[in-house]
Amino acid sequence: MTYAAKHNEIFHLWWHPHNFGVNLDKNIDMLRAVLQHYIYLNKKYGMRSLNMEGVSEYSHGRCEWLGGTPKWIK
Repeated sequence: MTYAAKHNEIFHLWWHPHNFGVNLDKNIDMLRAVLQHYIYLNKKYGMRSLNMEGVSEYSHGRCEWLGGTPKWIK
């Protein structure tokens, strides 16, 4: 995540709720750590969080980022 944030690249967090069925408390703690690190990277490097549709729109040039928020291009 840090490398992606520093180099304005994409980091894909592959996560589905059913992945947390075993060792739930440990997995929730891990997710919490990932999210806390994202908050740090967002503040320090401007890392953004997008769903898959947002990644597609951004990568195809249909939106750009201005001041930390997406601007959709018509």
